[in-house]
Order: sequence, then structure tokens, then C-alpha cells
Amino acid sequence: MASRPDWIASPVPGTAAGAYTPVGRPTSPSYRSASGSDNGSDFHGDDDDDDSASLPRLSTDMDFAFDTDLRSPKRFSTRAWIATNRGSILYGFGCFALLLVLIAVSTYQRPGVDMPVIPKAKLAVSPKSGLDGIDPARPIRDASDVVAQLWRANDMAAGSDPAAAVSLPWDRRTRQHAADAGKERVLIMSADSRPLQRLADVKDDPHELVYMTTSAMYHTWYALRHGYDYRRVQIAAPPGWHGTWAKVKAIYDALHRYDIVVFLDGDAFVAQPDKSIAWMMKRWGFHERASLLLPMDPPDQPEANKNATNTGFWIARSTPVAKTALRKLMTCPDDQPDCEQWKTTLYNEQTVFNRYIRPTLREGEDFIIAPCMEANGWWGWKDGYCQGKVITHPWFNKQDGARRMTEIMMRDHVRMYERFLFDGYHHGWCAPWEKGTNELCSYAGDPL
Repeated sequence: MASRPDWIASPVPGTAAGAYTPVGRPTSPSYRSASGSDNGSDFHGDDDDDDSASLPRLSTDMDFAFDTDLRSPKRFSTRAWIATNRGSILYGFGCFALLLVLIAVSTYQRPGVDMPVIPKAKLAVSPKSGLDGIDPARPIRDASDVVAQLWRANDMAAGSDPAAAVSLPWDRRTRQHAADAGKERVLIMSADSRPLQRLADVKDDPHELVYMTTSAMYHTWYALRHGYDYRRVQIAAPPGWHGTWAKVKAIYDALHRYDIVVFLDGDAFVAQPDKSIAWMMKRWGFHERASLLLPMDPPDQPEANKNATNTGFWIARSTPVAKTALRKLMTCPDDQPDCEQWKTTLYNEQTVFNRYIRPTLREGEDFIIAPCMEANGWWGWKDGYCQGKVITHPWFNKQDGARRMTEIMMRDHVRMYERFLFDGYHHGWCAPWEKGTNELCSYAGDPL
């Protein structure tokens, strides 16, 4: 007789040599002995010293199909096993499905609707970025944790050790968190040929910064506050053209990159920084079909600027109408002989827009005019017609505008920390010391 295969267990004590207690017979021919006789198996192992009779039979736990064997005390049934272990099977499948969902959610990054996907190489930032100042071990439980993380990153960026200092880059070209932005990516922007200052240039006195630097910082603060992107483009006008023409190319280019472009001159700013761009668009009737919005200029202007809209503040939507209008505005001095003079003659691109471009737009449909009282001028304008209640634009005394921007930023920060101080337990009254009777303070809602 051929030797038994390795998978056959040792004989049960008390049985004849070579006799085995069968549990079931596999159908595969490879499990038969060389002589063709059937050898049973209890699948308990190969140890000859093992007491197989004392071990539990595993036939009901094995997922094999077995032939009928009258010697087997119990026939294995796959259907019965599934019915018996249905709960465990369903639990296992559920855990696996949940794992797949978690992996998919954690790795999926959904770009906004109609948003161009910028290659990762173009979004790369320095390894020592502002994220190095964010401690993931510190959970965000309330607004105070947000402030703590922000200042921690800022303090690291301003560290005295240059090797340990980090930068504070931010990127909202494709993803924006503004609650009211919807599907449209918003860019706040300005353009100027003059370089910006740093605080170190003015001995750390922000009041000494020139207005175009103050406004760039103010616009950055406003964009961060509302979840928009910001660009300050340093660009010069074509040779021989007045400097204000530079803004036209900057706006035209931005319309190819963003959905909504909000342009502000270096002396213009949002006087009510809590108001969002969506709020302004709704207030001034900039509906979903509109392409351009500009504010009205005051009356009693020179002939070149009579009944004109002011190009120091724009809201432009990325539409064919807006792009065509900006391109025609830029090419008008070269394409039309009677337009050429405005390359250097006041009011330059503003006169060209109002004389040549604005008549081609459908007012109220393509083109929206915002009131001068809210979207142009400043608090000191003599006739009281243009006060710039929402968008302030001081055409004269521009450093007064810079000081006002600094005051607004300071005021709003003080107001925020005032709320942190008074909205909670951090400010409270404690009764004077009385020995033996009143030696500890008693705070409402904060018992010892």
C-alpha cells in the first residue's frame, strides 16, 4: 500500500493501524492515495503524537464541496455554512465597502465647476511654507484656535532666525472658500508700475507707507477675509502712453484666468470690508448676464469726462462681451485716428471707454453703472455727491486714503479682539477680599 499523503492526519488512538476516522472525502483526484483507495482526513495536522479524537472537527468550517460519504458523521453544506455565518459575512463586506469609501473621499480633490486644473508643478511652494506653522496636533475647536494657529505661523515667518523662518504663501486660483462665491472664482486686483515698499523701509511705521503700498496690503487683507484671490500686478503702459493705460492689459489678462475680476486703483479701497463682492453685485444690479460694472463720475466735469463712468473701480465677468470690450479699449488708439490723442491726453483710457466702448454696450444688460455716492469719491468731496460709502476713491489727497485704510484695518482687528475679551468668561467681577468669608472669587458659570 502506498504511503499516506502528508495531509492525512494520524490514526485515532484505539483503532487498528492504518485505520483513519474519515470526516469527508475531497472530490479532487489529487487527494486519493496511489493505490486508488480513499483515505479520509480530519485536517488536524501531521503530528503523529496528536490526539485527534480530542480536537474539534473542522469540516463545517472549510469551504470545500464534498462527495457523499456514509462513513462521515456529518455532511458539510456550503449553503448551511453561509446561513449560519451570514452576519459575519455581511459585517466583513460592510467594513470593506466603508474602507473603499474612505479611501476615495480622502484622495479625491474636486476642482470647481469650469475651473482649469493647474498642473501641480505650477502650484509648488517652498517646503518651509506657512503650513509649517500650523500644528496638526492642535485641534480647531473654536475661533480662538484659528487665531492661535494663524499667529503661530506668522510668528514663525517673522522669526529672528533666518534658517527657521517660513513664508506665508496662499493659493486661491482654483479653490476658493468664500461662502457666497458660488461657482465663480473672484480676483481682487490692482496694477501699477511703481514698486511696493516694505515696513522696514519706513522704520516699521505703517502710517509712513505710501498709499499704493497701503492699498495693496489692504486689498490682500480684504481678499483673505472673504476667501478671494489677490494679485498686485507691476506693469508699465506701452512706451509713450500715459501710465493709467497699464491697467487695461492687466484686467484683460485676468479675465482669461478668473470668473469675476474686481479691479481697484492704488488709491481706491473697500470702505466697508465686511461687505462681500456678491453683496455689491446684488446691490448694484450686476446680474448673471452682466459683463461690466463701473461707477458714475460726479457731474460738472470737463468736456473730456462729461457724463463719464470712472475706470478706477471695475467689476468684470469673464464673458466674450467683457473680453472684447477690453481688447477694443486697448487697441482703439492704434486703430482709430481720432482715438490716438488719448494715449497721453486726460482722461486717457477713461475717455476712450466712455466715448468709444460704452456706446457699444447695452446699459442695464451688458453694462451696469454703480452710483457715485456708494462706489466712487470719498468723504471729503466738496459737493457731497460722490462720498464713496462702499468703494472709496480719493482722487486727491491720496495719503488721507492710506491713513483711512490703516485705521480701518486696526479698528476691525481691535473689534475682533474686543469680542474675544467680552464674549465669554475672560472679563468678570470679583468681590474684594474678606478674611474667612470671601477669600475666593465667585464667577457666574465658573464655580470652583
